[in-house]
Amino acid sequence: MIRLCHLITGLGVGGAEQALTRLCHGLADRGYEQRVIVMLPPGPMATGLNAAGCEPHSLGLRPGRPDPRGLTRLASELRRFRPDLLMTWMYHADLLGTLVRPVAPVARLVWNLRCTVMPDRRPWGRGSVIRTLALLSGVPDAVIANSAAGQADHAARGYRPRRWACIRNGVDTDRFTPAIESRRAKRARLGLPESGPVIGMIARFDPQKDHATFFAAAARFVRARPDAHFLLVGKGCTLDHPPFRELVASRGLVGAVSALGIRDDLPELYQACDLTTLSSAYGEGTPNVLLESLACGIPAVATEVGDSRLVIGLCGQVVPPRDPAALCDAWATTLNADLSAAARARAVTMFPDAAISASYDALLRSLIHPPRSAPVHPRLASKEI
Repeated sequence: MIRLCHLITGLGVGGAEQALTRLCHGLADRGYEQRVIVMLPPGPMATGLNAAGCEPHSLGLRPGRPDPRGLTRLASELRRFRPDLLMTWMYHADLLGTLVRPVAPVARLVWNLRCTVMPDRRPWGRGSVIRTLALLSGVPDAVIANSAAGQADHAARGYRPRRWACIRNGVDTDRFTPAIESRRAKRARLGLPESGPVIGMIARFDPQKDHATFFAAAARFVRARPDAHFLLVGKGCTLDHPPFRELVASRGLVGAVSALGIRDDLPELYQACDLTTLSSAYGEGTPNVLLESLACGIPAVATEVGDSRLVIGLCGQVVPPRDPAALCDAWATTLNADLSAAARARAVTMFPDAAISASYDALLRSLIHPPRSAPVHPRLASKEI
């Protein structure tokens, strides 16, 4: 049995946290004994980890407050668990996991990169952490990127690991399924119009997701399709949130927008849409929301950020970031195409969760038991999955 410890910064609602939860379930089925350590107090994603038998242990750290006790607490947890591998998720966890290695029993260390590099002009913010990690990138036994774009971006910023691996996100194709025959009932339950196209975006209200471009495109779109409606889901996406409400009003879209905030009934939300979109300006790796949409048989339009083009393939369109006119035109074209069956097939054949956990399993086992013929330090050897 392989003992695997995961270290993650936090357990809020996000793509990395969802990927960790699904991977814990997949590796548990493969016989792994796992422990999850979270730097911050546990968040809402802790529930899914509990269901996988991986109750998270918190180091009790606070955001933006460096605390050397985190290192000693982590070392103590690792001495108790004595893992074969420590896998770290997101930058601050990568850093803490690397710093603890000399004082804790960690046989193998793996970093997990979940995005392309996002801008940060703070003197001691994310940018300084990334520069430090670039200098330390030869320490881990492997660095996993969840997108080819993310791998290339970090390599351009000085990451030089002993081994690269690209393993993209997957999707639970049993949970996210098409339900076209009940779309009318789902729309009624959500208070959406019975007729007319519904375009959905599931993304927190954040500069990365660039809702300003989304609403600029929506304002253009309703001039040609006044029956169109827009479904917005995610943290901060409510009409009670002043910046969001003001953006909707400034584009004259009051009445054309349903803003539901954080939800846990995501399959039904996708199934109520004719099309989903992602207007991100930067920072994406392999977006979970695009995978989930395709699995539900809903085509997608996204900006050319991260590996969105590879995910969507011919089941939608990809446009330049910050281009409302291109986004609007892509919505119109995609809505006129019959892509539901192709979208579902793409998700099932290319991105099933089982294949992703199998890829992680193969990589981790190769680190514990490397082939005798393999070089000791394969510089920049890369495996893409």
